[in-house]
Amino acid sequence: MKLSGFLGLLCSILLMVNDASAKTALCQSKGAITSVKKVKSGRTEYLIFTINKPAGYKASMTTLRNPNEMSEGGDANTVVKGCKYKKIKFNSVYWTCQIAEDFSAATTCIEGVKRLEQFEGVVSYMLAYSCKQNPKIQFYWYAVSKTQIKYVVRVKY
Repeated sequence: MKLSGFLGLLCSILLMVNDASAKTALCQSKGAITSVKKVKSGRTEYLIFTINKPAGYKASMTTLRNPNEMSEGGDANTVVKGCKYKKIKFNSVYWTCQIAEDFSAATTCIEGVKRLEQFEGVVSYMLAYSCKQNPKIQFYWYAVSKTQIKYVVRVKY
């Protein structure tokens, strides 16, 4: 290998290492989504997004007719089991942060959660849920502290 090729390879590796550690550190940045967690309590299930303040972003929840109905560069082969689907979208967020995801809670109604996109200030997730329980779904937010907000998708059946 020529010296110039070796130096190029070395620089690429160093940039990847710096980028990976920067993404982890950026989770404290203002407007970053730091975590997404699925939780169950009785006959109510939650998908909880934790976001750092200040909030210059817009959040929305829309109904999808099928799991492949997405915008902005989504994977056309998104596989998530479920009867109905909701898309939770955050615009104008600090999108380069690595988001901690915990979808391990055993749930009856929420059948799947998948990140659809994380690019150019947009982060969106798909929530797949069961039709059997005929759930009531709410989307709301509340302030946790001076530095964090939680957005919640509440699925009650």
